[in-house]
Parts: sequence; structure tokens; C-alpha cells
Amino acid sequence: MKTSAYNANLHAILADNDTVCKAVHEMMTTRQSIKDEDARGFHLAALLDPSLPESVVASGADSFELSDLEYQLLCGAINHTSTATHLLLTRRAAPVKQISIQGVAYSAVNSVPQDSNIIFQLLNDSSTNQRAGVIGSIFQYEYLSAGDQRNKGYYLSVRAPAHR
Repeated sequence: MKTSAYNANLHAILADNDTVCKAVHEMMTTRQSIKDEDARGFHLAALLDPSLPESVVASGADSFELSDLEYQLLCGAINHTSTATHLLLTRRAAPVKQISIQGVAYSAVNSVPQDSNIIFQLLNDSSTNQRAGVIGSIFQYEYLSAGDQRNKGYYLSVRAPAHR
């Protein structure tokens, strides 16, 4: 009964007062435009909690084929960290929209630009020099090692400005 009374009163106010009607319309338009953004502490807050395990937001897109450069770099990284001798590495990967590691959210530069800047160290660089770049893509990659053991991991493709 109270809800019906509130609705009737609100409907009457909106119908009779153009100023209130315009203000409510503007407020609803603004709310609609920002409702899907990561508002740090609202609906995507779980991505930012460092006490939670890694979190992944899948893109829902079909798998894609890695470029020659991405494939070569990925093979180098996997061979560098894997102790297995026989690896079956394909060019197919699954896109990931966003990933959170220890409370830090990362996303590709074309999906959520404010989460795409990153500081990294080159894999084959023995110094502690760090570089800045942007995440070009995030993807899940699966491969088989000796004994048909499935290995799955998440990888970032990082674009760095030319070194001066």
C-alpha cells in the first residue's frame, strides 16, 4: 500500500513540476551512462580485494590466433619457465577482458584504458631496468607438455614505446 502511495505521489510531482522532472531525467541519464563503469568499490569491487585469489573477466569472444611475434615471444617465455622437454604449443588463445592479480586490475588498452598502463621488466634483461608500456591484449593460453599434461596460464601482451 505504501509503495502505491509513493508511486502516485511521485508521478503527480513529476507531472506537475517541470523543474523536478528535468532534474530527475538528467540524473537518470547520467546514472545510465556510468552504470557499466568500474566505480572502484561498487559492482566490480571484488576484483580489487588483494585478499581474494586471482579474478578473471572473460571477454566472451571466440578464440583467436596469435600473431607471429606474439607466438614467438610466448614460446620463448614458456620454454624459459618450463622444465618439460616436449611441448605442444598452438597459435590459438582465448581473449580475456580483465584480470585482477593481488587486488590490481589490468585490462587491454582498447577495453578499459585507465587499467592498461603497466611497468614491466624484460624477460631476458639481467639488469633491474624497468620500462613502462600499455597492455595490448590479455589472453588465456593452454598447451600440452610431456605425458599430455594440460597447462593453462594467463598472459599479457605489452606494447612499450621505442627505447631511446
